[in-house]
Amino acid sequence: MLQEWAVPDAEKRRCLIESLSGPALDVICTLKLIDPGVSVKDCLEALHHTFGSVEDSKDSYCKSLNSQQQRGEKVSAYIQRLERLLQRAVMRRAVTAEQMDQTRLAQIVRGTQYQNLILLHLRLRERQEHPPSYSQLIKEVREE
Repeated sequence: MLQEWAVPDAEKRRCLIESLSGPALDVICTLKLIDPGVSVKDCLEALHHTFGSVEDSKDSYCKSLNSQQQRGEKVSAYIQRLERLLQRAVMRRAVTAEQMDQTRLAQIVRGTQYQNLILLHLRLRERQEHPPSYSQLIKEVREE
């Protein structure tokens, strides 16, 4: 977003620095001490190298595929947790946005505890051809 913003680099850097605190601010302050005119791109690269995720697309996808409903966790809470994992997988291009509904439903069927009757009531196994969207699914689960 900073790259597409049509303002001078100095203004971008000022806004970036104002949004930081703690160790992230320390990293940028150190960069500014070395080079007072450090570019926004260099600042972002330093932050990424210092704090960036080492999780790649395969790791993100595997986390979503291996998620399970935890003992005592409501199905709706599990679906919300799974959604965050799937969104991360989409951001890392492990799953396309078009595949999300089908991937989500398949994982819910696999990851939900078997004694949970919601799967039976909502007939989720039979709906894998035409899976509901996240908002429709969470609505149905909460209503059930």
